[in-house]
Amino acid sequence: MDVGLGDFEELLAGENATDVDLEEDGYAAKLDLVRAYIEIGDFDSAENAVEEILSNGPESVQSEAQALKQQIK
Repeated sequence: MDVGLGDFEELLAGENATDVDLEEDGYAAKLDLVRAYIEIGDFDSAENAVEEILSNGPESVQSEAQALKQQIK
């Protein structure tokens, strides 16, 4: 099915698209998930996810995870 995306080649990522869910070994997506949990008021799930990030995530996401943890309390 052709939906007309060919008209916008300059806006498409092409073959070398960056998968943002894989950035920081997937922890960037987990941080987004924590933000979503906070937004909908699911603080138990947010806390579980942020604790997993703090326990296993790379150094590059630790400060952001810590800041999100403060929002949960």
